Amino acid sequence: RRSRRTSVIWLLLRLIWCIIYPSRDREKRTETDADRKLEKERGRMITVVGLGVKEGDLTERGRRAILSAKRVVVRTAQTESYKNVTALGVPHVCLDEIYERSRNYGTLYKKLAAAVAAYGDGTVYCVDGSAGEDNSVKALSRRLRGKTEIVEGVSKVSALVDAAGFSG
Repeated sequence: RRSRRTSVIWLLLRLIWCIIYPSRDREKRTETDADRKLEKERGRMITVVGLGVKEGDLTERGRRAILSAKRVVVRTAQTESYKNVTALGVPHVCLDEIYERSRNYGTLYKKLAAAVAAYGDGTVYCVDGSAGEDNSVKALSRRLRGKTEIVEGVSKVSALVDAAGFSG
């Protein structure tokens, strides 16, 4: 039992490292500075909002971004966190049909990125979990050459750690 728990801990640490490592060079900003930048550049880029894992996980900053968006695009309505968007009552589009048309995850992420980019500036793209963890967001950022603003949410890894009962 002890070795199994150790294996799970190492797996979680490795997942966290893989998620954090690509983003560790990002410029650190206070939330106030980030909010000002978000408002200033709202019409010139696509904002990605992490919805969290379940209903109620949406951050205040994410809520404000969704409510002030020109267009709201949701990756999928097939998750518990989708209730965060419906609770706001904003008109939105779901990209569930892209899942059905994709042969594998590689093409799925590229098709999702292309669809979101086609909506253009002022769009808010909502994904489940944390936006930084999502591979379609990474594809979108590459496609737009960084013209994305990321509003993080509760990550799937932290929800997994919480569900497993690990505490620090």
